[in-house]
Amino acid sequence: MRTRRAELAVRSAWQRGLPAVIVRPGLVYGPGDLHLLGLFRSVLHGQFRPIGRRPVLLHPIYVDDLTEALVCCGERDAALRECFHIAGTEPVALSRLAASIASAEGTRLPRGSIPLPAARAVAAVGDLLPAGLKRRAPLTRSRLDFLTHSRVYDVAKARRLLDFA
Repeated sequence: MRTRRAELAVRSAWQRGLPAVIVRPGLVYGPGDLHLLGLFRSVLHGQFRPIGRRPVLLHPIYVDDLTEALVCCGERDAALRECFHIAGTEPVALSRLAASIASAEGTRLPRGSIPLPAARAVAAVGDLLPAGLKRRAPLTRSRLDFLTHSRVYDVAKARRLLDFA
């Protein structure tokens, strides 16, 4: 909701002549990244299994590439008053990402998947825990959302107007 309000504020400022660009990044990763730490830990401890039957697609972008895209937005007049989705050239399946992490560390993922109703029940319990314990819960509703919803973006506009890929 805050993102929507921020974008509306920028769009309103465009009407008053503010030279701005809206950038919507994909899944940003790179050195110092902590928001994927839970995924890495679950893979490395042999605890990661896909949830449900549908593949989940993520659209990652390396932090240095995102920085390059932001510089392009600041340098190109064609970017003014535009909104760009900035992500890698192709989405990747969460299961493939997890398998790559496991392979890089010389381990394998356990077989099978977790049924979605079971995951929802565990996430509901995780949300009830006090803050100190909640961080250590295997699932919460927000983690479940990340692990079960695809996020794929159309990056053609950035390629076309910014020559960014």
